[in-house]
Parts: sequence; structure tokens; C-alpha cells
Amino acid sequence: MRVSTKSIKVTKKTVLCFVFCLSGLSVLKSQDSSKAQDSILTLDKAIQIALANNFGIKVSLSVAQIAANNVTRGNAGLEPTLGLTSNVTPSSGYLNQEYSSNTGISKVFYGNVFNAGLQGNYILYNGRINHLEFTRLGELKNLADLNVRTNIEQVIYDIMRSYYNIIRQQELYDALKEQLNYYEERARLAKSRLDIGSGNRLDVLQTQSDLQIQKTQLLRQQQLIEVGKTQLYQLMILKNKLNYFFNVTEGLTTSNYNLADLQNASASNLQYEVLKHQEATSYIVLQQTEALRKPTISFNPAFLIGRTDNNAGLTLVNQNTTLSANFNLSLPIYEGKNIQRQIANAKINLGIFKTQKEQLAYNLNENLILQYQIFVNAKEILKSEEENLTVARQSIEIAMERFRLSRSTILELNTFQQVYENGLSRLVAAKYDAKIAEIELLRLSGALSPK
Repeated sequence: MRVSTKSIKVTKKTVLCFVFCLSGLSVLKSQDSSKAQDSILTLDKAIQIALANNFGIKVSLSVAQIAANNVTRGNAGLEPTLGLTSNVTPSSGYLNQEYSSNTGISKVFYGNVFNAGLQGNYILYNGRINHLEFTRLGELKNLADLNVRTNIEQVIYDIMRSYYNIIRQQELYDALKEQLNYYEERARLAKSRLDIGSGNRLDVLQTQSDLQIQKTQLLRQQQLIEVGKTQLYQLMILKNKLNYFFNVTEGLTTSNYNLADLQNASASNLQYEVLKHQEATSYIVLQQTEALRKPTISFNPAFLIGRTDNNAGLTLVNQNTTLSANFNLSLPIYEGKNIQRQIANAKINLGIFKTQKEQLAYNLNENLILQYQIFVNAKEILKSEEENLTVARQSIEIAMERFRLSRSTILELNTFQQVYENGLSRLVAAKYDAKIAEIELLRLSGALSPK
């Protein structure tokens, strides 16, 4: 198995560049645009703000930076080490000596011992364990970078769902306003019929009651929009809650996709990429474990200086300088079969990651096929609901005209109005379901993650 040492560079600069790309041409808008235009919150702008403010992304970027700092030859043990050691031991005392020749010495003495040295160590060969360690550190950095991308993908996913939920609520609000026009027209016609003697008081009261109920529903729908905005602002971590307008024109529309293209792109799925790098790391650990059987050869140079001062002895000063070098060789002969056990466990661990990767690849493909079918069905349902609403709109127009001409009752008009209201609600729900199915499809194929 070949282990790739190519790293995935995800830094703060990378994320900022990605955020800038998301903003697209909106950054190049004319500075003469009005304040109302500037306050429109597009999806790209919402994602841009969320990525810049998200605490999880900031933390994962810092962790990734630590992992990047660890990818050095010195940390992997590929560089020589050199250390300085020194010590000074001063001493003093009183010396009193008497000899057989009736002579003697009586004086205060002093002494000093000084040692200093440079000692180096360099591993010439150990089965390439240190080279493999350098590669392993690179894989750990890749995993940390993937964690950043995973956090970014999750933020994008959450923002998109929250944003499109607001669009859905706004479209439902617009549908209720459209229905309100029919209720107001119906109330006016009922009163006109009563005034000319072709209607009855009960129809007037019924239409007024229905009109008030519709106005109440409109207020409740407005509250749902505000709740959705609050949830989106929380995801964006906005400190100043501005009253943004939402660009409904970019709302609940979907694109067309080819299943084969999505299946080819699913290799970019972040979970799959994480398992690939975990498998690569496990393979490196196996190689390092197998290398424990090989000899280790190290080179240890040393340069030592020593000086001893003693005015009480025959030798007043003793100074020496030493330059030495030695080669060390170590080879495990018997260690209780621990290395063999570690190799067996490393192979098992590598097999686990291979199995998990195969399982994930299978699940991704199956889930992608299922989600694609859900997406296609959602678009078919949307198309059907659009056709149904066209018929319902024509029916309500005819029913309103018949009611205006006193050729139908309010009960008949209520029936067509209910059909039209249900059609509007189902259409908005179908558009939202298709959009969410599209987002899930893109997430499975890895399209939501920055490369």
C-alpha cells in the first residue's frame, strides 16, 4: 500500500478565501446602491457571516495549526540533537599538616572543579521509523484539516436549511396574503348581495368571520418568519441583530443532476476522506512496528573540557580537553514476543479501517441512490402540485365570478377556496421538500464542502 504524503492545506487564509468566493459578485456591487438593497441577506452572505463568526471553526483552525506546526523533521527525530552540559564545584578549607621532619603546613586552601562539554546524538538508521513518523505527522495534519472542512460543511448545511425554511415561511405568508384578497372580495360581494336583496345576513357574518380568521393566520405566519430569522441569526452568531430582508427570488428552486456524476463525486465525501487518511495512518503505524525488529545505529560525538584548581596539592592545576565519538548499535533479540504481538494488533487495526472504508463506500452509494430517488420524486410531486394549483386557481376564479353573479352559494365558494388554499400550502411544502432533498444529495456527494 502506498502512503501519500501530500497534505490538505486548510488554514485561516484558506477559509477566508473560501468565504470570499462564496460572496461571489455580490462583493462588487455598486457603492451607490440603496440601504434597503444592502440589507438584503442572500444565502451566500449568510454563509459568509456564519463561517467568519463560528466558534467551532475557529477552534478547529487552531487545532489544525498545531498539527501543522508538528510536521517538522526535528519532531520526527530526523535531525541531530546537540546539548551543552557544564558544572562548577568550588571548595575551600583549612589545611594543617605536620611531618616527621618537624616541618608542617598550616594554611587556608581553595579549590575549584570545572567541567563543560558538548554532546550530540544522531540516529543513522533505525528501520526508517523516523521517516515514517514524519509521514504520520503529515497524515495527522490532514485529519485536522478535514475536521476544519467538516465543521465548515456542517455550518453551510445548517445555514442552508435555516435560510430556506425562512423562504418557505415567507412563501406561505405570501400565499396567505393572496388568499386574504379572495376573502376580502368575498366579504364585499356578500355585503353587496345583501344590500341589493339577493343575499342573506348569515353569509355576510360568515365571510366576515372567515376574513378575521385569515388575518389571524397571517399574523401567526409572520411570527413564524420572525422565529426562523432568530434561529438563523443564532447560527450566524450575529452580535447586532439587523432587520435583514430575504431574497426570495433565489428561493426554493432546484437544479438537475446526473446520478453517475454524483456517484463519481462521492469520493469527496468528508467521512470517506477521513477514513482514507485514518487507514493511511494505520498503515504507517504497522510499518513502524515492523521496523522495531531492525537494528538501531546512532552516532554520539562529544567535546569535553575539564579544569581542576587546588592550591593544597602537588598538582595546582589540572586541565584537559577531550574530543570523542562513538557508534552505538542495538538489536532486539528476544523481548517476550512483544513486537510480534504489536505487529499482529497493527495489522488487525489496519484491517478494521479497510473494512470501515468499504462499508462506508457501500453505504454512501446506496444512500446516494436512495436520496437521488427521493429528490427525483420530490421534483415530480412539485410538478404535479404546480399543475394542481393552476387548476385550483382557475376554479376559484370561476367560483368567485359565479358567486358575484349570484349563481352559487357561499358553501360552494368555500369548497373551492379550501381546495385552492390546500393547493398553495402543498405547493410550498413540495418546493421546500425538493430543496431539502437537493441539499442532502449535495452533502452526500461532498459538494457542500470546500476543496
